[in-house]
Amino acid sequence: MRVLHVCPTHFSPGSVLAGAERYSYGLCKAMSRVTPTTLVTFGDAPFETHDGELTIRCYRRWAYVKGQRTNPFAPDFVKDILGADVVHCHQFKVVASDIAILGAALSHKRVFVTDLGGNSGFSLSYHLPLWRLVRAFLLISEFNQSLFADLAVPKKIIYGGVDTDRFRPGSSPRSNRILFVGRLMEHKGVHLLIDALEPGMELDVVGQPTTPEYAARLRSAAAGKAVQFHDDFADNRLLEAYQTAAVVAIPSLVDGGYTTALEAMACETPVVATAVGSMPELVKDGETGFVVPIDGVLPMRNHLRRLIAEPSLGRSIGAAGRNRVEELFTWARVVERCMEQYPS
Repeated sequence: MRVLHVCPTHFSPGSVLAGAERYSYGLCKAMSRVTPTTLVTFGDAPFETHDGELTIRCYRRWAYVKGQRTNPFAPDFVKDILGADVVHCHQFKVVASDIAILGAALSHKRVFVTDLGGNSGFSLSYHLPLWRLVRAFLLISEFNQSLFADLAVPKKIIYGGVDTDRFRPGSSPRSNRILFVGRLMEHKGVHLLIDALEPGMELDVVGQPTTPEYAARLRSAAAGKAVQFHDDFADNRLLEAYQTAAVVAIPSLVDGGYTTALEAMACETPVVATAVGSMPELVKDGETGFVVPIDGVLPMRNHLRRLIAEPSLGRSIGAAGRNRVEELFTWARVVERCMEQYPS
């Protein structure tokens, strides 16, 4: 069975960008071990590379639809659809997926959709019932599934995964530092995390700013506090940061932080996250971390303080998080769930 995955946002050889891109790459890498797998994406220049058994093919985008950088237009990849048995789109309402769904339907290929958020403002799906051409939506959480409740199409929760061979506990001792990983956008709630810090707390903020205005706001809020910003963290440094942090904070105001939560839990690092989107399904409150109300600055501060002050609690919660990842959130398990849905 030859599987073609389509991810609209740009990859570069040897690296990926944020959560959605990491999800697509991780699933494809694991799937390539059991069946021929190609990942198609789009960027400024074309390339083809191989990562083990996985083929990654990037097409030069012709344009960004209405200037939206998450919505490239590049129809060249249609020829890849002809050579596939299954087409799996990693976004719904973007033009690349519109083309993939239509191309799969016309060539009698089975097509599936996993929606990873960040939908664009333009897609044929807003005007045509393209969902009728999709065999099933393979979704990452019950919350994610609820967003498509009005579509009369089969749905299956496949969850997300993490590379548990790579993301695992390290040998270096834990620090007292708090870690945030993600793009610096207002809806990620980094400003609330900084507000939650009390004297003596140390925070590493790992992620690229998306606007200079928000970056400046964060630096102003961090003045006088022990906050370090890192906008260019190599993969090995990120892994070490996960392994040595006392706690990973996910203060998001909207659904997000899925990949960060799984990577932290896989490293036996406790998570404190806001109760938005999929987070309560990943982080079991009081067991593998703590879930706090949205805008819950005081509860977040209290949990951060406790996890820093009680290393034994952090170790216990971290171990429970690792166990939960191994039970539900390995890429091998996600591949199994996909393969159960793919056959005709």
